[in-house]
Amino acid sequence: MMQRGFVKCGGRYTHWRAMGSGPVVVMLHESPRSSTSLIPLMEALSEQFYCIALDTPGYGASDPLPERFAPIEAFADETLKALSLLGIETFQLYGTHTGAAIACEIGRRAPDRTHSLLLDGLALFTPEEQGPLLEKYLLPQEPAWDGSHLMRIWSRIRDQALFFPFYDRSPAARLDVPNTDLGFMLRSAIGFIEAGDHYRDGYQAALTYDARARAETLAMPGRVHAIEGDLISSHLPRAGGTALDVITAPLPQSQWLTETR
Repeated sequence: MMQRGFVKCGGRYTHWRAMGSGPVVVMLHESPRSSTSLIPLMEALSEQFYCIALDTPGYGASDPLPERFAPIEAFADETLKALSLLGIETFQLYGTHTGAAIACEIGRRAPDRTHSLLLDGLALFTPEEQGPLLEKYLLPQEPAWDGSHLMRIWSRIRDQALFFPFYDRSPAARLDVPNTDLGFMLRSAIGFIEAGDHYRDGYQAALTYDARARAETLAMPGRVHAIEGDLISSHLPRAGGTALDVITAPLPQSQWLTETR
């Protein structure tokens, strides 16, 4: 049975959901979504693990950090404080996309608390890739009286179902397999709307985080992998040579679940 609640940390609230029993697995979602996106994985793991998923600061029902465009380190510190207040001192750690960057930094900052680390779809952008993404991916998202901002959000999500990044409609950016999952698109749209303009905060933190350099210093068992269809699965080989075990080819759904477990 799913449990949900809030923990107050420094005047801000962090939302969490949990289920299962066994060793604790802390789970961190991608941007701009929330712990809702992790429910299917929580259900799949709950017979073996106590899964607790947090809405990261500024997403879902969690309050944003006081500083706009704070680095990943601030997201990691806030998460560690929330876990301590929840009485969770040691854990295994799962993160996907932005959540993977936060998880990587938590592993660095709290190696005595982190038993193992799974980074699912870890972003490792080059400096040449970062510039255009920071300029064109992080569009301000202010509400418009006529609701036209909602159409812009949906158009962005729909475009990214065909191209990555969404603003590049060149043949080279076209996805081999378009995303036709309307449920996924709807949940992504809800994530953008819930986060408002704060959606940019987590994205920027992940885009500018030097995950490779940080991963080289990790001191616990860890792995990087990605599911088939992951937009940044091409980054997997970039994690080679770090302290992490890397599965360099994206995994089909059933194998991904087995490897994750």
